This record gives sequence, structure tokens and C-alpha cells, in this order.
Amino acid sequence: IGDMLAALGDPAGALTRYQKAIGICEQLVARDPANRRWQRELARNRFKLGDALLSQERSGPALPPLGAAVTAMRRLTEADPSDAGWQRDLAEMREGYGRALVANGRLALASAESDAALQIAGALLKSDPDDRFAVRVLSLSHLLHARVWAAQRQTSLAARAAKQALATIEPIGSTSEDYRMLEVWVLALLQLRRPDDALPVVRKLQGLGYRNPAFLQHVTN
Repeated sequence: IGDMLAALGDPAGALTRYQKAIGICEQLVARDPANRRWQRELARNRFKLGDALLSQERSGPALPPLGAAVTAMRRLTEADPSDAGWQRDLAEMREGYGRALVANGRLALASAESDAALQIAGALLKSDPDDRFAVRVLSLSHLLHARVWAAQRQTSLAARAAKQALATIEPIGSTSEDYRMLEVWVLALLQLRRPDDALPVVRKLQGLGYRNPAFLQHVTN
């Protein structure tokens, strides 16, 4: 429900839902500490909370839940490296944590998180080339590298990473009705300073009922 509220333009409602979900998951984990399903759900909701805070430019408060999510998912994937679902979660969380680190000026750590997410997403795609979620995370991780390079005024490296992000997501985004894919396509185009090309994708998002104000404000500025 939190994800739906965020997409429909209710960030405060989304935050409340994530916080309630975290409270429930913490109680479940306390009752059954060995239950990996509850551990995963707790990590996922902490990630969603941190990501929602980050989308509202609250990068400082976003760091603790994102860092806790990464730590928990790393523990789970180390216990069972064969679980592709857990690997997808970890890749997404490491990319998201990296974005928060960039926003807080911790560029070296952000680059390391991007490298880790790229490696995990690449391994997932090697096992399943049709894994769209892994494609999305791979593109986002290239974008994270682009942001790190841009912050370091390495413009040519930033442009190269952004081009890799676009080349990764565009074949899927161009035929997708999934707002999660379209978001990344827009971000890659904007990173390459192509707002005119991003505008039709933004309009498609809006036509799908997408109303995330933080994202739409970002892409229209």
C-alpha cells in the first residue's frame, strides 16, 4: 500500500504505512528471530522508508534505515546465496543506500555501493537474461556512478556511465507500462541533459496515473 500511495502522490501516507509495517515486522522478528521471511520483510520495509525519505530530500534521516536494510539483506544472502529474490533485494538496497550516500557527500562509499549493486545485478542477468528487475537495478547503478562522477566534476566519465544506464533501460522502457521502468528511463535521459526526450515518457507516466510529486517536481525543474 505504501508503494501505491507514493506513486499516487501521497508521500506522507506512504511514510506512515512503511513505519507501521516496520513496527509489525519488528514484533514478528522478536517473536521468531530465526524466521528469515520476517527478517526480509523488515529489511524491505526499512529500505522503502529510507527511499521515501530520500525522495523527499531528507537524505540524512534516510541513511539509518537504508544502512540497516543493507546490513540485514547481506546477512540473509550470505546465509543462502542461491536465493535470487534475496539477491534482487540486496542489489536494489545497495543502489538506494548509495544514492543516499551521494546526497550526503560520501562519494567513495557511494561508489562502492554502486559497484556492489552492478555486480549482483550482472550475476542475476547472467543466470536469467530476461530478469527485468535486474535490468532496472543495473541501469540505476550506472546512474549512481554517473552521479558520483558528476559530483567529482569528472564530466566525461559521468556521461559515459549515464549512456550505459540509458542503453540498459531504454529497450525495456520503450515498451513498458511499468512505472518503475519508466522512472529510470526518464532519469537516464535527464542525466544526459535530454529533457525534450524525457517529456513524452513523463507524459506516459502521468497517463498511467502516476502522481509521485517528488519525482515529477524533479523532472520538471
